[in-house]
Amino acid sequence: MVIIMVDEPTTSTDYEDDIVVEDGENYHSSNSNGLGIKEITLNQFNKCVIEGSKEMVNGGVQKKLVNGVMHEIQVPNQREIFTNSVIMMEIIIVSKMQKKERKELSVQNVEIDQQIATLQKEYNEEKNRLKSLDKSLQAKKQGVSPGEFIRNKDWYEMDKVDLYRCKLALISKLLDAENYFEEGIAMAMG
Repeated sequence: MVIIMVDEPTTSTDYEDDIVVEDGENYHSSNSNGLGIKEITLNQFNKCVIEGSKEMVNGGVQKKLVNGVMHEIQVPNQREIFTNSVIMMEIIIVSKMQKKERKELSVQNVEIDQQIATLQKEYNEEKNRLKSLDKSLQAKKQGVSPGEFIRNKDWYEMDKVDLYRCKLALISKLLDAENYFEEGIAMAMG
């Protein structure tokens, strides 16, 4: 149970007007304005499209000069935001993907999952190779340039983004086949 104080009450009868009580167990079922699964699905699909439309920056700290003062700004990893959005979308629609009549989409999705696993394996192998090379070069008072590690990670992340875009295209086909893009639903969301 959550209790939220709105204003400081002046009399004991003011408590009834100033306290909002929400019961977490029954909150969604008692909410007459709750979203249905189609609206939730379309909201998440929209989030995937929006996040996938942004520049795929790898995140970290960026320095910007504002009025002659250097500021450090923490930038989120847009690549991870997009892939996580698609993963959550898959979780929402997994039962639809497993229907018999959607088997072709499910098979294509599994193939993309296998490509992602292969990509992850190749990335880890290259990362380990670079770490091993770096250790041997450090013994000679040299080392692998940090750019090598960054290029390897960039290559991996951008290939991963491309595969998740393919997943989103499959999800789009599935939602279309399930009539999620009907005009009535779109108008109810707008």
